[in-house]
Amino acid sequence: MHPYVPARYAYHGSSSIKATQWLETNEIELKGFRWLNRTVAHPIGKYDVSFNDDDTDPISDNTLYSQVMHQRRWKDTTPLKNFKTIICFGSQLYLEKVKNSFRSTDTQVLDGYTLKEFRRFLRS
Repeated sequence: MHPYVPARYAYHGSSSIKATQWLETNEIELKGFRWLNRTVAHPIGKYDVSFNDDDTDPISDNTLYSQVMHQRRWKDTTPLKNFKTIICFGSQLYLEKVKNSFRSTDTQVLDGYTLKEFRRFLRS
């Protein structure tokens, strides 16, 4: 078994699986939306990292912010800082990290778990 997997398949928590199922069922990518964390093309190796545990060496707030301000993704090289809305599926701490990463932009960061559409999906 290879130590590297696409990021989309690296997360096995029930919340992550439900969010991925919702995104796929609703054909989010076909509607022009992008999965920032789930469509990372390059493989990742160490994914057992937690913002709650400094011993796991999580990415720093400054590095996250720098990525938003300077990285471009996808074939059309869209700058991350130009995104208008981010729907975040993660813990409250993760949500705060995402919000902080986009702090000097006009981006609205929403908690995906509170969206009515996602909650309806869970009941179906």
